[in-house]
Amino acid sequence: MIPVDPLPRTRVGILPRMAPNEVAPPLPVPRIQLSHGARNMPVIALGTAADPPVPEEVTKSAVVDAIQLGYRHFDTAHKYRSEQPIGDAMQEALNLGLIQSRDEVFITSKLWCGDAHPHLVVSGLKKTLR
Repeated sequence: MIPVDPLPRTRVGILPRMAPNEVAPPLPVPRIQLSHGARNMPVIALGTAADPPVPEEVTKSAVVDAIQLGYRHFDTAHKYRSEQPIGDAMQEALNLGLIQSRDEVFITSKLWCGDAHPHLVVSGLKKTLR
């Protein structure tokens, strides 16, 4: 078995070595122009599914930390049970001044198979938007 080094290695000149308590500056994330042309969305999102599920406070804290690191796109689903903690994290990020407006953040979600029937789509979307 090949030993795995848990610390990422860098080549000299690419990224400076950081002290264990330092946080690297956010790297630029590629963005795509949305079809309506009004906004550019980051192509990388932080996924919030966890198996086994984690307490809501853990998800909320992870999302606030991610916002502080520069993430502006989060992926969720009603099935993940992370929608409420993401909303709570957005409110905390606003209160802390990490973001100025909810408009700075993208949240992608999805309907689960059981909600994808035509008569259930609107109610499924409303659950997500709450």
